[in-house]
Amino acid sequence: MVLQAQTLNVAVGNVTYQFPAEQVGEMTYANGTTITIMGKVFAISDITKVYVDGTMVKDNTVIVTYSGTSAAVSVAGNVAKFIVPTVSGAHVTMAQGNTEDVDGDEITYVLKGTSEDGEFALTGLYKCTVQLDGVTLTNPAGAAIDINNKKRIQFSVKTDTENTLIDGANGSQKACLYSKGQLQLQGGGTLNVYGKTAHAIKSGDYISNKNLTLNIQSSVSDGLNCNGYFLMKSGTVNISGT
Repeated sequence: MVLQAQTLNVAVGNVTYQFPAEQVGEMTYANGTTITIMGKVFAISDITKVYVDGTMVKDNTVIVTYSGTSAAVSVAGNVAKFIVPTVSGAHVTMAQGNTEDVDGDEITYVLKGTSEDGEFALTGLYKCTVQLDGVTLTNPAGAAIDINNKKRIQFSVKTDTENTLIDGANGSQKACLYSKGQLQLQGGGTLNVYGKTAHAIKSGDYISNKNLTLNIQSSVSDGLNCNGYFLMKSGTVNISGT
């Protein structure tokens, strides 16, 4: 006997919210204008498509897939009410709310694909993980990744993947990869970073490196810059062209 999970997909433009059928429960309509699913309130006029398939959904996960000048976002249903994604072309911004009620776990943002005109920006007040899974991301107008969250960010590079981040020249950004809070670099993959305006990587707190192979290929200013300290736990860091 073969069993297959069913997922309710609610698409709002380039963002798809994925609700495992066994978690959905009762969906509430209000005045014919909104529907609430697992605490996430949708304006019915914003919904572009609703469909059911056999996609397996991993709780606490948001996946951003870049493809040229566009990006698609999929949000696990159990954290849908905590996330406000904004997608403009391949420029993606996530506003993260309270996640303390989600099994004591944190949200993981997975970035994959390629764009020569995209970015990933994040705001919030809670710890989270950003995972690179074979992504090449260039932002001609600013930082490739801009995390305005003072909490600890676990920045994970998936094992056996190569990832590249490039920012734009003559911008106002502090770095190609910027985190306002603590930045824990880790993972068994490779990360290449080019800083064309200022630093390659900057943290408003500390930076640590564990297992990761980090290649700062070039930087107008520092390869690594932090207001706290840099802790080398393991892995390899190569800095050139600064």
